[in-house]
Amino acid sequence: MLNVGAYYSRFQIHDMLGGEIQSYLPQYKGQIVCGCFTKRQNPDAPEGIQVGHRPKVVKKAKLLSSQNTAIPVFMKDCARVSKSERIWRYCGQYRFKVLLDGGQLIRVAETKYADDKGIDGKSKRWEEHNKAIEIQGKEWNSFIEAHPDCVFLVAGDFNQTRDGSKQTYGTKHGRDLLSIQLNKNNLVCLTEDNFGELGKLTPDPKTGCGWFRNNIDHICISKNDFELISADAWNHFTNDGIYMSDHNGVFVDIVLHPQNK
Repeated sequence: MLNVGAYYSRFQIHDMLGGEIQSYLPQYKGQIVCGCFTKRQNPDAPEGIQVGHRPKVVKKAKLLSSQNTAIPVFMKDCARVSKSERIWRYCGQYRFKVLLDGGQLIRVAETKYADDKGIDGKSKRWEEHNKAIEIQGKEWNSFIEAHPDCVFLVAGDFNQTRDGSKQTYGTKHGRDLLSIQLNKNNLVCLTEDNFGELGKLTPDPKTGCGWFRNNIDHICISKNDFELISADAWNHFTNDGIYMSDHNGVFVDIVLHPQNK
């Protein structure tokens, strides 16, 4: 069993997970089994990884992008190199989000839900959610500064409604914190419509409660870099009432300004 913060050697990692000992994306039986990164080559790791252009490495990155599972991630602690073979610190499980290719930089956000208790199990309701917003904002800023010529788009589960509805998921404080981070990073949220009131989401027939979902998944993009054609949503269940997810879907139709295409 891997313990967050504990150190392991590459041989131990190989014995537990399989894969190559030298590769930073060890592969076993057709799957990427973990990530082993250094700050020198990947200063944004473990949240962001620079793939490079070597065909073998690009192939591994694309393989990872096709997997729908989280992988263990280890970071090399150079200060321990002369002291121990166990120089790879286990950071936890990470799931692939997006592969950057070309002039658009896409990032997936996932803020914590209301009752996340944190690592020590003592966090109050919404405390981890609010912390995650601050962390996300700093990550966005880092990515934007590293890629100034890219259009930046961030999308995912923000765990808060932003349509002006009352007594729906989220808090005013949390929404204010997110608005601050969006403004700091010159971003605008495109999915703040009340999709139920617009007739784009309908009540869940299984619950019989008569109310539609208020959207908590959002798409945000760099201001002034696009023209919004439409923002829309679809139900989390089929016409036959079969659940596809516990979240509704959202999408936008946009046109990038000519200089950013």
